[in-house]
Amino acid sequence: MAEVWLARSRAQGRFVHHCALKVLRSSVTLEPRERARFLREAEIAASIHHANVVDVIDVGEADGVLYQAMTFVDGDSLAGLLRRAKGPLPLGAVLAVVVDALRGLHAAHEARAADGTPLDVVHRDVSPQNILVGRDGLARISDFGIALSRIDESTGSQIGKFSYFAPEQVERGRLDRRTDVFATGIVLWEALTGARLFKRDDFVDTFAAIRAGEIPDPRTVTPAIPAPVAAVVMKALDREPDRRHATAAAMADALVDAAAEAEIDLGRAEVAATVERLRGNVPTPGSPDAPTAGPGVTDGTTDVMSRPPVRRGAWRAAAVGGGLVLLASTAIASITLQAGRRTAAPSPPPPALASDPARDPATPSVRAPDPAAAVAPLPASGSALAPGHRPQPRRGSTPAPHTPHPPYTANPFGGR
Repeated sequence: MAEVWLARSRAQGRFVHHCALKVLRSSVTLEPRERARFLREAEIAASIHHANVVDVIDVGEADGVLYQAMTFVDGDSLAGLLRRAKGPLPLGAVLAVVVDALRGLHAAHEARAADGTPLDVVHRDVSPQNILVGRDGLARISDFGIALSRIDESTGSQIGKFSYFAPEQVERGRLDRRTDVFATGIVLWEALTGARLFKRDDFVDTFAAIRAGEIPDPRTVTPAIPAPVAAVVMKALDREPDRRHATAAAMADALVDAAAEAEIDLGRAEVAATVERLRGNVPTPGSPDAPTAGPGVTDGTTDVMSRPPVRRGAWRAAAVGGGLVLLASTAIASITLQAGRRTAAPSPPPPALASDPARDPATPSVRAPDPAAAVAPLPASGSALAPGHRPQPRRGSTPAPHTPHPPYTANPFGGR
């Protein structure tokens, strides 16, 4: 229901800050339920302060569009790294990423409201797509869009990625922090083996596998996995919540101990090197090779960049840039045509081609465009047709003040 943009803001014309801008799609902005969910997500995320959780910097509404400004993670999602690697990631890097994600989840589970009351947050959507891994080697949990807390009246709705559901989610039972532990166990099992655990052709078969399907030891798929690590994974995947790790922090500690027993280094250097190796061909925002969305930005404004966020493929960047160039060319052609019509006298239109007796009567007639036809108005500043374009005022007129606009919904590159 939401879209995520890579954005930048400038203060005093010199301080540039990159952030991720999440906005509700225009089709759902006016739905009270979706607005309430979006604001609740921001409230939950803003109550969590931890290095392994994506921060919410600001929340607001502009021209009827709700938005959240979040920390931009320059890197990729765990899902993106696994896809790009086309093979297993280094064992130490996988374990370090999952330990970071568990630390962030524990911080979310322990979050409290402003009055000190526990929020009892359950993320409900732990998956490789929602674990962001930065070039700094730090992993962060993101997207609390469908998280539950004590303020929710209904906990039985089945929302999220079905293949990462816990058995109690399938059965519409009571959910708590151990539900996220089970989902993290699925993520770790798949990252270690390069295979899917519960994913089937349709959700009915997927739910059946979660309820009663075999959960094989990951070493049956990848024998090189150390036994202590496999034991942590299998405990997290116990269908009985009471037999799982009691908290995300307990699972993280168990993984650290298992890595030490197997003499596996969990340092961030290997994670950073893995991200750089797989994402090194993508320019970092602000670098000379990183494309931007047109002319400079005035002080205090936010400007959407044409480069997609790190969680998407590089081909999307080419599609976005090509689309902006094409639309900008269309706008320029419209300006030229309009200027020409103000200076040249209109000439009578040529006769219809269908009047030619030699023409095939089955072919539809085609007429030249009518010079007197109305020309579409020029796009306003921040429009989808010409991002960054600002029409120049006529001589002698007072220019209108520039107003920041929400992201252009014609070219989203993220969201649920």
